[in-house]
Amino acid sequence: MHTEPSRPRRQASVLPLLTFWIPALRLGSGHTFARRTYPHLTAQLGTMGWTRRLCNIRGDLCLPLLTGVILCLSSPALAGHGFSSAFGNIEWLPEPGRTPDSTLYRLDAVREEGSLMLARTPTEKVRLCLSFAREKLAELEAMVKAEKTEAAAIAAERYHAYRARVIHLFSTATDEKDTLNEQIANALLEHQYILSVIYPELPVSSRPIIVQVAAAAKQHYQDIAALLPAKKKGALFFKEEEVRWSMDMATREDAAP
Repeated sequence: MHTEPSRPRRQASVLPLLTFWIPALRLGSGHTFARRTYPHLTAQLGTMGWTRRLCNIRGDLCLPLLTGVILCLSSPALAGHGFSSAFGNIEWLPEPGRTPDSTLYRLDAVREEGSLMLARTPTEKVRLCLSFAREKLAELEAMVKAEKTEAAAIAAERYHAYRARVIHLFSTATDEKDTLNEQIANALLEHQYILSVIYPELPVSSRPIIVQVAAAAKQHYQDIAALLPAKKKGALFFKEEEVRWSMDMATREDAAP
């Protein structure tokens, strides 16, 4: 079954955010000024917790800080709010290939197990499991798009199995644990972000499973990220906020009456 791979949302310029926040920060009143002057934009950006934290800094320090952040993150946005360059170089989902609705789908499991048996180190096994997990997300997207809920559930189960396997491999590894920890944490954030981007484009009737899979990935991410050194954990701050914002925006219509 051939399905066109999903792509990130249309890119957006960072300029609107510059014109929005710099006047607010110059006045030193941060978010209060922003709410009064730009109520519509603030309603959308208000879910971005890191912007509120920036505004709690003294006005004379916050302006150069935010300007520096913008210069560092000046690549166009993927999710439409101007600061999603945390995932600017993300590798998107592969072609789904053989999907769970195929009678030959079991052959994929045999092939994957064979590859894992040949892998000699935990690092190599983790790399393979993360690669297979991405394939399962591609299969999940294809099945949800085709509104084949049973097949989508199989793809989700296979994704969960590989994600759990990665966590087990990490817990039993004796070497390169810091590297593995960071690699797994980044992968789980990317999985959540990808799911948040494809979610609005999928059929309403079959897409709830996407939120369930993202929630499970989030829980595993929180468990694995808790083991990261403080410096490494802090480096993932913008990605965490981007994932949260993107998922909030993707599912906001679900909560509407």
